Amino acid sequence: MQTTKTADRLDLAKNRQRASGGSLVQTIDFHGLSRSMQERFAACARGAAAPAPLAIAPLRSRAPAVFAGTIAVASVGLALFVARGFGDLGRAEAMHRTTALPIYFACVAAIALGVAQLVVLGMRRRALPFQRGTYVFPVSIVDARDELVRVFSLADLEGIDSEAATVRVVAATGEVFRFPARDAQEAADIVEKLSAGRDEARALTGGAENPRITWMFTHDPLQRPRLSSPLGPRTPLARRMPSWSDRAWVIAPIAALVLSPPLRLARNAASDAVLYGKAQSRNDVSAYRSYVALGGRQSGHVTAVLLPRAELSEARAVGTVEAINAYAAAHPNSAIQGEVDAAHKQALLDELDRAKKVGTVAALQAFATKWPDHGLEPELRAAMHSLFAPALDAYRKKPPANAEVRSFVERLFAWSEQKAHAGSAATTIQIRFRRKPSTSIRRADKMVSEHHWFIGEASYPSRYYDTAHAQPREKTVGARLGKHIAAAFGPTVFTVENGPRLEDGDGPLPDVSEPTLFITHEEVWTGLFDGSITKPRGVWVDIGHKFDATFVIPGDEKRLHFELDVPEKIPQQVIHDNPAGGTIQAPLEDKIYGAMADSAFKKFEEKYLANFLPN
Repeated sequence: MQTTKTADRLDLAKNRQRASGGSLVQTIDFHGLSRSMQERFAACARGAAAPAPLAIAPLRSRAPAVFAGTIAVASVGLALFVARGFGDLGRAEAMHRTTALPIYFACVAAIALGVAQLVVLGMRRRALPFQRGTYVFPVSIVDARDELVRVFSLADLEGIDSEAATVRVVAATGEVFRFPARDAQEAADIVEKLSAGRDEARALTGGAENPRITWMFTHDPLQRPRLSSPLGPRTPLARRMPSWSDRAWVIAPIAALVLSPPLRLARNAASDAVLYGKAQSRNDVSAYRSYVALGGRQSGHVTAVLLPRAELSEARAVGTVEAINAYAAAHPNSAIQGEVDAAHKQALLDELDRAKKVGTVAALQAFATKWPDHGLEPELRAAMHSLFAPALDAYRKKPPANAEVRSFVERLFAWSEQKAHAGSAATTIQIRFRRKPSTSIRRADKMVSEHHWFIGEASYPSRYYDTAHAQPREKTVGARLGKHIAAAFGPTVFTVENGPRLEDGDGPLPDVSEPTLFITHEEVWTGLFDGSITKPRGVWVDIGHKFDATFVIPGDEKRLHFELDVPEKIPQQVIHDNPAGGTIQAPLEDKIYGAMADSAFKKFEEKYLANFLPN
């Protein structure tokens, strides 16, 4: 037992070094102590064994707060930088480029440094089985702020006093230790105990055979026990810090180098998902172009499909075939060619609908001419038929009594619709007139010239039945006939117009390329006459009018004939209304024969329309 005690004394003596001023400071490596001594000091430091500390000054370090603050500031900075432009289609920062890596590096390095240092501080705190700090025991001051424990003997203290609730101790090295107390009284009591302990320590000799070694054991927490169980644990109670703990700062740049690139990539991936979602939600050209400009991961799909689809949607909104064609020209070999073709067809259908709303064959054929490759033959044929069918159906509901007329009209509709399908811009019916020269009018001229009421050149009837007089009348009647026919069948089907006049004669009718109504008229003297020797003086004859109307459909051998004889009497009312007769410039005969011709043409018009058109 005495040998063991002597060895402990020798071990402690090896760690002693001379301090300034001749005093002694004993330095002990806590890891070098035996398990029993480690347990005893830890128990004493906790106050669980004697000697209990008279006062304790716990180690107060700002390092944990500094490193925790570093982590917090760097984390907030990193979060703000990550959030900058996140998911914003209108900002270039939505996708962080490699130029942003230095900022990621700095933030990650600061966070890693703070975490590493806090881990090291935690390891240091757990490495020793006692609270780090400075302890005042009855015979010594123990500076146990780390594993190298420094022991100052109370015998070497240069000063002991108190300041309010703080005990102030000055060691032989000049170091000043301050220990907190609950109040000034407790501080004074501690000073009194320390003073007594210093006196007691100075009275000790410190020899190995000192008869007061038992007293030292009860007053010194680092005194080896006189007896120790050989069966007790031998493993040191304290753990040594790993060698890397002194170089923990190296972890910061390494972690930053390793984590910064994937962190940037992860942030960009998350931002890209938001950007892509916003672009799809807006689904317009500007959104998709912004996404592609930012270099989103889905740029290939957006460029090939979504952006062209949005541009196609804008072209559709214009509502014209030209807009779709312009789009198709700008996007050859498109990945959405099927959609482009569908949009093109729909634009053509819309254009066709607009032509259908006009309601004329000309409008439909204008569509076909403008878009020769429309590919809408069935639809165009149906549109054409929709113009003819209602008019023909209406005609069939109230057909003329003449079966030949009904058959002709059916063939007329069929020919016109076929022509419209073949590309004609209009289904035109022409009305053409000709005058058949009359032989009887010359006899009438001879008769009046020999009559005693003859007044000269103005009395000849043939003067008023020439081409010059017939043409205005023909145009007027033709226009009225055309108006009635167009109104009967509807302006959407036929365009009725006056065609070129035929030369006077009675030869064969010419071939035609359009349905044509030929009207041949002839004036006939019936042999009757009348006159007056007084006022108005003159001699006039009755004139009959023969009409031959032949309706011809190109290529159709069955022509529709209509003949009408209209006898006209001398209009007595005209003579009665002009008792003074006429003048050289405007002879009364012009009025008389003009009225007779107008009446005949009017009767022909009415009879023909009654025969040809529905009742």
